[in-house]
Amino acid sequence: MVSGIVAGIIADKNEKNSLLTKSWICMAGSIVALPMIALATLQTSYFNLSMVCFSIFTFFAAAFSGSAITMLQNVSTKEEQGVATSLYFTCITIAQSFGPLVCGFIENYFKA
Repeated sequence: MVSGIVAGIIADKNEKNSLLTKSWICMAGSIVALPMIALATLQTSYFNLSMVCFSIFTFFAAAFSGSAITMLQNVSTKEEQGVATSLYFTCITIAQSFGPLVCGFIENYFKA
């Protein structure tokens, strides 16, 4: 919740300076979150490091959702906003559902 609020405040205050602010928030959150979730899940020798990395991942990964939805709503008409938001969450759900399956196939292919 803190992550989403902080990202929203930053986006709203800096949106007048640059229209790309919300895009930069989405990109920065993803760039920071990716190595954190990789460290949290792939290293198995130090539990505390995994928990710290997972906490950082959770904080930064949640920041992009509000900015992404706001960008969708800003470029959509009133009639399209519900469909655009639903499609956004549908795509995220599909990616999260099939991501482990795809990673499992990659793992089996490389015999990891």
